[in-house]
Amino acid sequence: MNIINQRLQNHLLFNHNIIKPEQVVSHMLCMQAQDRNQHLQAIASRAWCSKDDIIQAYNDGLIVRTRTQRGTIHVVVAEDAGWMTKLCANKTLNGFKKRRESIGITDDL
Repeated sequence: MNIINQRLQNHLLFNHNIIKPEQVVSHMLCMQAQDRNQHLQAIASRAWCSKDDIIQAYNDGLIVRTRTQRGTIHVVVAEDAGWMTKLCANKTLNGFKKRRESIGITDDL
Protein backbone atom coordinates (compact mmCIF):
# COMPACT_ATOMS: atom_id res chain seq x y z
CA MET A 1 0.00 0.00 0.00
CA ASN A 2 1.40 3.41 -0.84
CA ILE A 3 1.81 6.13 1.77
CA ILE A 4 -1.19 8.17 0.58
CA ASN A 5 -3.57 5.23 0.89
CA GLN A 6 -2.07 4.31 4.28
CA ARG A 7 -2.61 7.84 5.55
CA LEU A 8 -6.20 7.90 4.30
CA GLN A 9 -6.84 4.56 5.96
CA ASN A 10 -5.24 5.66 9.24
CA HIS A 11 -7.47 8.74 9.24
CA LEU A 12 -10.50 6.52 8.54
CA LEU A 13 -11.15 8.13 5.17
CA PHE A 14 -10.60 4.95 3.17
CA ASN A 15 -11.11 1.21 3.51
CA HIS A 16 -12.31 0.64 7.09
CA ASN A 17 -15.29 -0.89 8.86
CA ILE A 18 -15.78 1.52 11.77
CA ILE A 19 -19.40 2.69 11.87
CA LYS A 20 -20.04 4.16 15.33
CA PRO A 21 -19.10 7.72 16.35
CA GLU A 22 -17.42 6.54 19.56
CA GLN A 23 -15.30 4.07 17.57
CA VAL A 24 -14.08 6.89 15.32
CA VAL A 25 -13.19 9.12 18.26
CA SER A 26 -11.48 6.24 20.06
CA HIS A 27 -9.43 5.37 16.97
CA MET A 28 -8.34 8.99 16.53
CA LEU A 29 -7.76 9.32 20.32
CA CYS A 30 -9.06 12.88 20.23
CA MET A 31 -10.47 15.19 17.58
CA GLN A 32 -10.35 18.96 17.69
CA ALA A 33 -13.84 20.34 18.12
CA GLN A 34 -13.79 24.13 18.26
CA ASP A 35 -16.55 24.40 15.67
CA ARG A 36 -19.63 22.26 16.35
CA ASN A 37 -20.70 21.64 12.77
CA GLN A 38 -17.16 21.00 11.60
CA HIS A 39 -16.44 18.31 14.18
CA LEU A 40 -19.83 16.67 13.61
CA GLN A 41 -18.99 16.48 9.91
CA ALA A 42 -15.50 15.15 10.61
CA ILE A 43 -16.88 12.30 12.70
CA ALA A 44 -19.83 11.58 10.38
CA SER A 45 -17.61 11.38 7.29
CA ARG A 46 -15.46 8.75 8.98
CA ALA A 47 -18.21 6.66 10.58
CA TRP A 48 -20.68 6.94 7.70
CA CYS A 49 -23.31 7.94 10.23
CA SER A 50 -25.62 10.89 10.62
CA LYS A 51 -25.09 13.95 12.78
CA ASP A 52 -28.05 12.69 14.85
CA ASP A 53 -26.09 9.50 15.57
CA ILE A 54 -23.22 11.61 16.90
CA ILE A 55 -25.53 13.74 19.03
CA GLN A 56 -26.99 10.51 20.42
CA ALA A 57 -23.47 9.33 21.31
CA TYR A 58 -23.05 12.58 23.28
CA ASN A 59 -26.43 12.13 24.96
CA ASP A 60 -25.54 8.54 25.86
CA GLY A 61 -22.30 9.75 27.47
CA LEU A 62 -20.08 7.82 25.05
CA ILE A 63 -18.20 10.87 23.76
CA VAL A 64 -17.59 14.30 25.31
CA ARG A 65 -16.26 17.70 24.30
CA THR A 66 -13.67 18.87 26.78
CA ARG A 67 -10.47 20.86 27.07
CA THR A 68 -8.00 18.01 27.42
CA GLN A 69 -5.13 19.82 25.71
CA ARG A 70 -3.83 23.37 25.33
CA GLY A 71 -7.17 24.85 26.32
CA THR A 72 -8.49 23.75 22.93
CA ILE A 73 -11.79 21.90 22.78
CA HIS A 74 -11.49 18.27 21.71
CA VAL A 75 -13.88 15.34 21.40
CA VAL A 76 -12.74 12.24 23.29
CA VAL A 77 -14.44 9.04 24.36
CA ALA A 78 -15.78 9.58 27.86
CA GLU A 79 -13.64 6.85 29.40
CA ASP A 80 -10.43 8.61 28.20
CA ALA A 81 -11.30 12.14 29.33
CA GLY A 82 -9.93 11.76 32.87
CA TRP A 83 -6.50 10.31 32.14
CA MET A 84 -6.01 12.51 29.11
CA THR A 85 -6.78 15.67 31.09
CA LYS A 86 -4.43 14.60 33.91
CA LEU A 87 -1.69 13.83 31.41
CA CYS A 88 -1.92 17.27 29.77
CA ALA A 89 -2.97 19.39 32.78
CA ASN A 90 0.44 20.75 33.80
CA LYS A 91 1.30 21.99 30.33
CA THR A 92 -2.16 23.46 29.85
CA LEU A 93 -2.19 25.21 33.23
CA ASN A 94 1.33 26.58 32.69
CA GLY A 95 0.15 28.01 29.38
CA PHE A 96 -2.76 29.73 31.11
CA LYS A 97 -0.36 31.21 33.67
CA LYS A 98 1.85 32.71 30.96
CA ARG A 99 -1.18 34.09 29.15
CA ARG A 100 -2.56 35.67 32.34
CA GLU A 101 0.83 37.27 33.07
CA SER A 102 1.05 38.65 29.54
CA ILE A 103 -2.24 40.49 29.92
CA GLY A 104 -1.64 41.58 33.52
CA ILE A 105 -3.97 39.24 35.40
CA THR A 106 -2.54 38.18 38.75
CA ASP A 107 -3.63 35.32 41.01
CA ASP A 108 -5.16 37.89 43.36
CA LEU A 109 -7.37 39.23 40.61
